[in-house]
Amino acid sequence: MPHTVLNAKQDKALEAEIIAQAGVKGAVTIATNMAGRGTDIKPSKEALELGGLYVLGTDKAESRRIDNQLRGRSGRQGDVGISRFYISLEDQLIMRFANFEAFQEAYAKDAGKEITNKQLRFAFNNAQKKIEGFNYDSRKSVLNYDDVIRQQRDLIYSQRDLLLISNEFEEIIRRMIKVFVKNLVAIEDHKLKSGAYDYQKLVDFLNKNIAVYIKHDFNVDEFKRIHDNELVDKVNQMVNDIYNQW
Repeated sequence: MPHTVLNAKQDKALEAEIIAQAGVKGAVTIATNMAGRGTDIKPSKEALELGGLYVLGTDKAESRRIDNQLRGRSGRQGDVGISRFYISLEDQLIMRFANFEAFQEAYAKDAGKEITNKQLRFAFNNAQKKIEGFNYDSRKSVLNYDDVIRQQRDLIYSQRDLLLISNEFEEIIRRMIKVFVKNLVAIEDHKLKSGAYDYQKLVDFLNKNIAVYIKHDFNVDEFKRIHDNELVDKVNQMVNDIYNQW
């Protein structure tokens, strides 16, 4: 059967030509989900006399919106037209997101025949809703990750700008040290199950993440003499003392 293929790889001029010819009597156009969306296919007078544009879907898209866009190609602006979908119980949509085994068993006797059933239509619609939900959650997670990166970027830029325009450079550094120490001490990984501090873990963290920058090795014996309630102030004082030596 003579036909033309419309896909997302074609240039706009060729795509426009294919769409322009798609409404001619006897024309067969095969299109992907990504092709020709949002365009009107104008049926010729001869095609309208025979019933207008016939849209035939061979599979359900993951999104109901895309299916509706495909249906919307026929019957535009009062023109006559038909849209019809032929789907299979072996389509990926139903196999992944519906009770495939139950449907396969229930309709085993109808193998090879056309089945028109509201239950199946409901199952396909539900499967599409599930995929749309998964895709929405995925996009939401990406946005949440992006928001975390944005907050980090804004914080770094604000601190940089503050250092560039302020005359109280040393005071800003000391405030940063205090905030860092407070957050460091609050980390639950540095505590035992009893709630007491594991000073060895705390010292290991300091030596791994700070010592290399301030040229000072922390010793666990320095911390064993400190009461838990005084830990923030003492560690802050230790780091400030090292800073004073620079």
